[in-house]
Amino acid sequence: MIYLPLLAGSFIAMLPLIIIAEKRRKMKPVFLAAIALLAAALLWLVVAPQTLWWWLPGLFAFFMAFNLLEATLPSLVSKLAPAGSKGTATGIYSTAQFLGAFTGGVAGGALLQWQGAQVVLAAGAVLVVLWWLIARSMTPPRYLASMLLPLNGADPIAVSDKLEQIDGVAEVLVVPTEDMVYLKVDSQKVEREQILQAMAS
Repeated sequence: MIYLPLLAGSFIAMLPLIIIAEKRRKMKPVFLAAIALLAAALLWLVVAPQTLWWWLPGLFAFFMAFNLLEATLPSLVSKLAPAGSKGTATGIYSTAQFLGAFTGGVAGGALLQWQGAQVVLAAGAVLVVLWWLIARSMTPPRYLASMLLPLNGADPIAVSDKLEQIDGVAEVLVVPTEDMVYLKVDSQKVEREQILQAMAS
């Protein structure tokens, strides 16, 4: 009765921010806002009276921030990963995510047993504030999409030279042993068909 409406409502509320982050290329401000909202939600849950109606705004803000981070972090990793390394980067991200869930669960459980729920929430708030301070110095990501194309036995050097001259192609990695070309492109400047035409010419 409480969890499902909160989760669904917070998911809907964060969708406009996802659109702003991706379509208007405001990933860093939205990312920092999500971290700040998470910290504010945790602090609210620390200081608010322990009654349902006081906790509902804090829980809504928590789930909204959590859903927003859950959606933006993989996208951010994908944007930052070099051409040809998206799989490796997302694998490392997923591993870190699971290790973090394990470590956080163990530490949170220990704090809950020894000190109580308020200390768990306060410790989480402190960590999130530190995260926000560190994330402030992050360089805004390049808004590049990964693209994978077949080499079709073409000359790797010639293909690489052609593709590097196309406006909107930021990175080119030709792997002859895989007969594949890995690209990082600005989808607002170049389309897949243009690249295929350049490779065929």
